[in-house]
Amino acid sequence: MKTEFSGECDWCRKEADDLVEHKDFEEGMAGRLYDVCAECRIKERESVEAEQAEDDDYNEEPYGPEPECYQDATGYCSMQGTEHCDWDCPNGGC
Repeated sequence: MKTEFSGECDWCRKEADDLVEHKDFEEGMAGRLYDVCAECRIKERESVEAEQAEDDDYNEEPYGPEPECYQDATGYCSMQGTEHCDWDCPNGGC
């Protein structure tokens, strides 16, 4: 558990009673520790969550839905010979 203390927030420069040592995720694990207030940590988390939601919306199905694999009356698989068929064929690898 992080121990809170008082002082000036390194990010917003306001006096706060809820500072904790916190790394800037953009600097990675080698980055320094900052004394950051709860308000700045909340803003950072909300910013990251918004960015992730934006990425999730963009990457949901960038090329459309997965093609369906089916066999017609002659036994021909619609995905025969494709990478999709080689790996995910529900018809036993046509």
